[in-house]
Amino acid sequence: VLRQSSGMDNIGGMSIGLLVSFTICWIFIYLTIFKGVASSGKVVYVTVILPYVVLVAFLIRSLTLPNAGVGLKFFLVPDFSKILQPMVWIRAANQIFYSIGVGFGVTITMASYGDRKDNFVGNAVKVACINSGTSFLAGFVVFPILGYLAHEMSIVNPCITGEDVGQLKSILGLSGSSLAFIAFPIAVSRMPWPFFWSLLFFLMLVSLGIDSQFAAMENVLTVIYDSGVVKKLSKPKLAAIVCSVNWLLGLIFITSGGIYWFNLFDYYSCVIVLFVAALLECVGLMWAKKEAFEGFKIEVLEATGVSIGVILMIMWKFVNPLILLVLCVMSFMTFDLMDAKSSKPYPEGRGYLPQWSIFLGWMLALGPLVAGAVAGFWCRSNDDEASMRLKGSVSAACAHELPTAAPGLWLPPMSAGAIAVAPEVIGTVASTPPQLVASMATAPGDDATGPKPASNEPASNEPLRHVMHRCGNIFSCFHHPRH
Repeated sequence: VLRQSSGMDNIGGMSIGLLVSFTICWIFIYLTIFKGVASSGKVVYVTVILPYVVLVAFLIRSLTLPNAGVGLKFFLVPDFSKILQPMVWIRAANQIFYSIGVGFGVTITMASYGDRKDNFVGNAVKVACINSGTSFLAGFVVFPILGYLAHEMSIVNPCITGEDVGQLKSILGLSGSSLAFIAFPIAVSRMPWPFFWSLLFFLMLVSLGIDSQFAAMENVLTVIYDSGVVKKLSKPKLAAIVCSVNWLLGLIFITSGGIYWFNLFDYYSCVIVLFVAALLECVGLMWAKKEAFEGFKIEVLEATGVSIGVILMIMWKFVNPLILLVLCVMSFMTFDLMDAKSSKPYPEGRGYLPQWSIFLGWMLALGPLVAGAVAGFWCRSNDDEASMRLKGSVSAACAHELPTAAPGLWLPPMSAGAIAVAPEVIGTVASTPPQLVASMATAPGDDATGPKPASNEPASNEPLRHVMHRCGNIFSCFHHPRH
């Protein structure tokens, strides 16, 4: 199917079958996301439930195969001799980041469409537990089948004893595309009713692939659409452009040398950027501003009724940043991630990887960090300009000669909590003349006729809301369900 070339420097031709399949997949992705979550939300009922049905069917079948115990032993008994290898920890962390979606922004995007009062704390715990439980369950499906494959291969290959699944690595590979498209299909083909099990297996792969792809595309579309960069484009048109660009960029993966390019992206694209993204999230919440975490705790408590305890605070402030920092350092300890220097042309080896593939891979790895730094600097500059314009507008309003407030107008006191919401304008609001504050305190449609009796009730946030109204609702994003 792949028509694999001798190496990465030999791209070769393009498979018509792969091109047709690739195009159909992208058309299906577009039909899934072109209306946003309104359309993609319905697809997940099939693409999420189907893999679990197939997984249970394979679990029952795999545990009854010959030599299944050897596969389970390989899965459950750890090899402590590899515990000090940096790449073991990096690949393990990458797997968790990939499966949960940490650092990609996908979970944040999907959560932004939820109800503001939804228990997102409980949802986060459920997602983490279901993810780890599913991965553990999948191990009981995959490794008994690999044990069965080792038994079958021992009959035709004297180098394989059938007592160690690790021996398959030398001829088939036990990770990534080799496991999914070589080792597993060979094992399935040797089962009774191979057509039925092959159909189930590839239906499961397609469902999982579509799930991952439309979630990633929905993330990209949401960021572009909400940024206002393409205000005149409707979501269907924007989805068509994004899917077309990705289809075009992905054509290299369906050439004869495409598997090498696929592995290059797989190994390098997220080797460090995910760790840095998660590290910045922890730093931004716990270290950048003292009031950030306190405000977050209040928001969580008001929305879900859940109080964030000391344990989570310690994890987010100290433990997680330390682990992520160590992972970032360990990422640079192995320069040649794909063993390009010792690679041999296919079929003598797994395929030749030229020396420039190492530098290209690290460009892929570090490129997002450079782009993120530039974007962050640009956004900070725009925020500073917007803040200066806001202060200038309020100062200009303060300099205006305003009529004296109507006699008897009641003005509720400004609470400290209300001022804390907008620290950028504390100075201007504090220096605002009483007449201007009185005029701001009455928004259109409010009843300001007649005095209000004095009260011992705590101060409210109402005056600040009217200030927001007078300033053109510039703070309305705080009340938007998507934010």
